[in-house]
Amino acid sequence: MKAKASAALSAGQHCMDGGAGGPCNVQYLLEDVDFSAVSTSGKFLQFGVHSKPEGKVLPVFLARDGSLGGFRSLVSQHLDGFGDQGCVKLGPDWDDGFGCHFPVRRLSLWTAAAMAGDVRLSGPGFTGVPNNQFPSFGGNAGFLSYATNYNGYGALAIPGQVYDLAAEWREGPVVDADFSDSALPGYFGEDADEEVTLKTSLGTCTLRSSKAHPPFTGRLGPVPGAPQSDCGAKLFNPPLVEGRDVSVALNQPAAASSTEGGNPGLSPSRAVDGSAETRWSSSFADGEWLAIDLGVVYELFAVAVDWEAAYASTYLVQLRSDEASAWHTAAEVVNGREGQVQTVFPEHLARYVRIFCQKRATPWGCSIRELQVFPTYLGLFEPVDGGTDRACRGESASDNSPRHYTVVEQETLKACKKACEQTASCVGIEYSGTRCELWTRRDRIGASIPLSGFTCLHFL
Repeated sequence: MKAKASAALSAGQHCMDGGAGGPCNVQYLLEDVDFSAVSTSGKFLQFGVHSKPEGKVLPVFLARDGSLGGFRSLVSQHLDGFGDQGCVKLGPDWDDGFGCHFPVRRLSLWTAAAMAGDVRLSGPGFTGVPNNQFPSFGGNAGFLSYATNYNGYGALAIPGQVYDLAAEWREGPVVDADFSDSALPGYFGEDADEEVTLKTSLGTCTLRSSKAHPPFTGRLGPVPGAPQSDCGAKLFNPPLVEGRDVSVALNQPAAASSTEGGNPGLSPSRAVDGSAETRWSSSFADGEWLAIDLGVVYELFAVAVDWEAAYASTYLVQLRSDEASAWHTAAEVVNGREGQVQTVFPEHLARYVRIFCQKRATPWGCSIRELQVFPTYLGLFEPVDGGTDRACRGESASDNSPRHYTVVEQETLKACKKACEQTASCVGIEYSGTRCELWTRRDRIGASIPLSGFTCLHFL
């Protein structure tokens, strides 16, 4: 192509805005571009035309030939931190940008809404003092701006480097992140993925260009309904159990509807042995299941299933308190995927947990590397006569002496349990509304009566 306009190429048009917008970290790929016909008063390139301020800061030009004067990447003049990485400050022809002999790629963070506070990327290229003047507004130091119409934050990153991403993740509705484009490594003659490592206060993960599409659609972010990636879960999801990541399923008895080929190396116990290198695998059919006996009744609120490549596209998380009870479906997962999938459900008392594979995603069976089960607390409570809609009594159904318990006000059943755990002589609880009875009877709770809205539990 032989460019003839006074400003030959413009970057960032309408980004962060409606229409053809999106985050402004757009990658412009040039090939066989000849700027020799551009007038002496014109520019080869210009950042930010008909765009928000970020359009003057975040776009990046790429080339594998001489289209960028021999450079592989060209970033805006406002990203002066790239000068510290060896990029060369260019003149007005190149809009005073920085030419780099190494690749620079887009890094996108997709959210459901803007974060409550600042979002900042720190690492190579973003280490300087923030320039808070127009149009940078701190972008040179990695402060990211939110694209309202497209639910995302845009940034740039150097492949192979490590970056810290800081924000209030526990308050922010972060969905996922992706890096570069799956087609670029092959285009530039690379044998391997381009990748960048991100670190947040919740975890560390390496994003790879081969994972960018699908489930991502470039400027619009994740495809609607696409499951969160493994990196998204590691980087942005708070722990399922606050301060405790203990699974009560570890090394507990396991059973299954079948085992692939009767192979003991694929038996149900392999799904609760604490190793991601082993797995349970079923026969090649829908309707297979894996069940765990936790040994005692817990109040459960979440499971995490680490699926092998043979995963269930649709499955049920089912619970029951004893073998005689029917299975209660706590959650239905309709967009299953390979890797770890976390599912949170309303708190429920249960001893047994079952993953029921309704529909397979592959011709193979259902295969689980590890099943983790999380209680709301680690103290052990056991229902008295079923627990639900039962009021506690002493020696007999007529024994409700106030000497057996102390009454405290607690907003939730969970808070009542915690109060019992913190009381040395507590042997059980009765809870209704905000009334919490901490039972301290020497011979424990000996009986119960049916009473709607009450819960009676032994503390073991």
